[in-house]
Amino acid sequence: MAKLIWAAYRKRSTYRGLPNKWRPAIHIARFTLSAIYTGSRSARVWQASFIKEEGRPYIDLAAGVFYRAWDGEVVAANKRAPPIRLPARLLAHMRRWHRLGAKYVVEFNGKPADPKRAFRNLVDTVLGEDADGVVRHTLRHTAATWLM
Repeated sequence: MAKLIWAAYRKRSTYRGLPNKWRPAIHIARFTLSAIYTGSRSARVWQASFIKEEGRPYIDLAAGVFYRAWDGEVVAANKRAPPIRLPARLLAHMRRWHRLGAKYVVEFNGKPADPKRAFRNLVDTVLGEDADGVVRHTLRHTAATWLM
């Protein structure tokens, strides 16, 4: 996981063969950190907002609580999404992201992003042949294994 997160943070864009300061995979690093720390389903993480909105999971940065289901949402019995307290390390990251202007946990160019394709590309680049079977849901299983 650390190898994947660091690769996402360090990835730089290039222009005419020279690296520049634009970081195209920062949203993948944020997604991975959030998913692994909370053990939440990937859709709950990439849809999450720091500002309470209808139809989106909400992160209360003042109280340090991740409301994974929004008010009025009907959640299937086997897909429960109760509110959870955020770990202090993750909460510090999220407060910094919001302070720097992020409205969503996972955003690309200021808009909420579904990191499906970008996550797959990064995993293939970093893990190579070992990437077989690594999908976004793997982060949830990894979090559960670490908790055990």
